[in-house]
Amino acid sequence: MIDLSSFKDHQITGNVYLRVALLVMKHYYSDQFDEIFSKILSLLMNEVSNIWIEEGKIKGKIEALIESVKAKYNNVSNPLASILKSIKDEEILNNLFREVILCNNMSEFQHKLEKIRAAEA
Repeated sequence: MIDLSSFKDHQITGNVYLRVALLVMKHYYSDQFDEIFSKILSLLMNEVSNIWIEEGKIKGKIEALIESVKAKYNNVSNPLASILKSIKDEEILNNLFREVILCNNMSEFQHKLEKIRAAEA
């Protein structure tokens, strides 16, 4: 057991979800809980917003990558598009953009994609 009342709010650090839970427990019986709870909730909302922003950036990169492959090789098969859409790592997407530029044909790009995905696994 830990007495959370002995901690200042800024001393409760770490994972946002854990921080929110601990802060709610700390302040639950406080007379100002409603006011404090809105501040605690803002921590959670900021985290959710950041997650959405990151997901949006990844989706945007995937769509741009698919368009780049279409522009360079004149086509993107549905299976290839599905593979590209399944990638969630930003560094891998950046490497694939580089490969679109460097590869001479679709076959070479697909081979590089397979190597990158094998290294990821």
